Amino acid sequence: MPTYDYIIIGAGASGMLLADSLAKDPFFASKSILLLEKEAKNKNDRTWCFWERGKGQFDEILFKSWPKVHVAAENLNIKPDIAPYTYKMLRGIDFYEFFITR
Repeated sequence: MPTYDYIIIGAGASGMLLADSLAKDPFFASKSILLLEKEAKNKNDRTWCFWERGKGQFDEILFKSWPKVHVAAENLNIKPDIAPYTYKMLRGIDFYEFFITR
């Protein structure tokens, strides 16, 4: 039976980001790490949307981003600039494909 120094259970956002961080850290270069996930991670099962100031670590895999918001009502229709923030949308499938290949 194989043994591992570290086992990460779940390859969702937290598990994949943890595995990616460990892989980049020289301390873990000689360690064996197992990432366990029961799902195939081959479909878009979730979407994350968030506000961010400036560039972020997920910019290259964003599905969409908006520099303005649109507020509308019966007598209101405005699209104010939200700088220095951007509203960003990251699809689960894009996240999985990017981090699985790493």
